[in-house]
Amino acid sequence: VFPNAAPAALVVADLPVGGVVRIAGIKFTSAPANNLAPTAVALSNCAGMVILSDVICEAGGTGFVEGQGSGAIYQCANVVMDRCEFTSATNASYLDDGQAGLYMLDSVVQMNSCTVSGADGSNFFSTKVTPGGPGIVAESSTLRIARSVVQGGVGGSESILLPTPVPIFLEGGPGIRAIGSTVHFSGGGQNQT
Repeated sequence: VFPNAAPAALVVADLPVGGVVRIAGIKFTSAPANNLAPTAVALSNCAGMVILSDVICEAGGTGFVEGQGSGAIYQCANVVMDRCEFTSATNASYLDDGQAGLYMLDSVVQMNSCTVSGADGSNFFSTKVTPGGPGIVAESSTLRIARSVVQGGVGGSESILLPTPVPIFLEGGPGIRAIGSTVHFSGGGQNQT
């Protein structure tokens, strides 16, 4: 249903024009699959309207597949989110960068009073320390954000034990990584980009 996605806790797919799906007041937590953090909520190929209200999405696990977040939206024409929370896995694996809180591709999304957090980077005891994940990754999409808080994850850090310890600190993730997208901000919250 969704590119690179392990099974999600909720999948809404192939909603036709004129169709409406409303999901309210539910918490979705994905279970790790093969040490990957699958998407908690995946919306795919929806020409109709998808409304999420007071929904909490948490990705479990320790890894990350490119093109995933705790929420993932792929080719959806009208997604509206009110008072939703998207939190990615608490740490990335030592092989991958921090996971995005929300990933969208070729979609139109309106977020009102939402909170989105990217995963912290890995603090793995090796030379592979990873940066924090972005709060939101928007590719070829239109995103409208009002009264919301969006933040990237904290960058990983490590001390390599050589004759003298050498600290390594990587950057935190951006609030929003927009690739070929339009992002509109309005009112309140603490948007961090």
